[in-house]
Amino acid sequence: MPKPRLKFRPARADELQIDCDTIRFSDNKGLTAWVHERKERIEAIDNHYRQIIAEESKGGKIHFRIQLSFELSSMERIALQAALGDDPMRVVLNWKRARAGDRHPVLLLEKTKCK
Repeated sequence: MPKPRLKFRPARADELQIDCDTIRFSDNKGLTAWVHERKERIEAIDNHYRQIIAEESKGGKIHFRIQLSFELSSMERIALQAALGDDPMRVVLNWKRARAGDRHPVLLLEKTKCK
């Protein structure tokens, strides 16, 4: 079986990206609990957020993407992602890329479907 290809998904200016390594993508109960536990914080950030999308990460865990109704700076995005439980090492790496002036400091590495 061929290995999945990986792609970089830079965060949009109105998007929070959370890498959640504690829940498997196939764990519907865990996925629902994660959203429920953070719903109040998400609504405090943006009471009019558009959607929460859960996608499988390259390791079979979960990436959450939260589409907001407004844009954020990279540093604001990194701070809010940390507050919502983003992978701590990813937070540090995103911060380092932002400080270095990287064009896309916040990004996720995801599987792509091979044809």
